[in-house]
Amino acid sequence: MAETKIADAVDAEDRTLNVMNARIKWWILVKKSDEQVMEKLGIPKGLSRAAMKDHPNFQTFEDFQVKKWLKSYTSTSTVWDDLGLNNVVGAVKSADGYGTYEKYVFALGDKVDKYIRKHGRMPKLHKSVNEVENAHKVELLKTKYDDVRVGWIVNPVPR
Repeated sequence: MAETKIADAVDAEDRTLNVMNARIKWWILVKKSDEQVMEKLGIPKGLSRAAMKDHPNFQTFEDFQVKKWLKSYTSTSTVWDDLGLNNVVGAVKSADGYGTYEKYVFALGDKVDKYIRKHGRMPKLHKSVNEVENAHKVELLKTKYDDVRVGWIVNPVPR
């Protein structure tokens, strides 16, 4: 009986995740803005990113942002700037937007890795001109990829 309840809970959670992923894909397809998605998720306007993290739908909003950036191959330096990390003085890793930046870098690395495995070549990427952002990107990617793959992602050759 207890096993059935656990299985039912897991199935319900899987269905919820599938529904949310479908919603996120739809929002990206119809080009919903961050503000429109926040409204759909009930996240009040004008909150700082730190305050948004406390909202129960923040994770969904963050997933939307990361997937939207991935879909358009947004440069990591643009994401860095959009999250306000270029204005941080001191410990960037503890800044409010750093966790989202980190998720994007890893997601982009995974997407590039998958692309290379499938097509045998690099996708077109933007090279970062922000040395601080680039150093953080390298540090993050080195925790997951070898130096060659990190070099491909960080210093892409224009096609």
